[in-house]
Amino acid sequence: MHAVRRGDFSRKGYGQVASTTARAAVDHVAATIINGGGEDPRVDGSGKISNLLLRQQRAYKKLDPATQHQKALPPEVYRYILRRANTPRSRARAELLCSALFFACRSSQPPSHPPRRHGDDSI
Repeated sequence: MHAVRRGDFSRKGYGQVASTTARAAVDHVAATIINGGGEDPRVDGSGKISNLLLRQQRAYKKLDPATQHQKALPPEVYRYILRRANTPRSRARAELLCSALFFACRSSQPPSHPPRRHGDDSI
């Protein structure tokens, strides 16, 4: 995991990768070994994921820089796109584009409430 984290397998000049990327690489290698009929290399003798791997990933996660969120598009962008639409067809395209941009920008935000599961409907 350390070689992946260090960026040994990345393009030149890419540098260090995020802890989740390093963990995903280890998980993919383990899945390949398991699909080939081997045992899971991440687990220890008790059948749980090795504490060494968990500690290493936790340390990497603490060292990762904080996520920097991008600002949303200002309303003027949407107004400009809609103002430029002259025909009904271009108006429809502009509305679709504005809707797509609006929801694409919001997709990276975590939900403010936990997702509901089926069967959780109480009266």
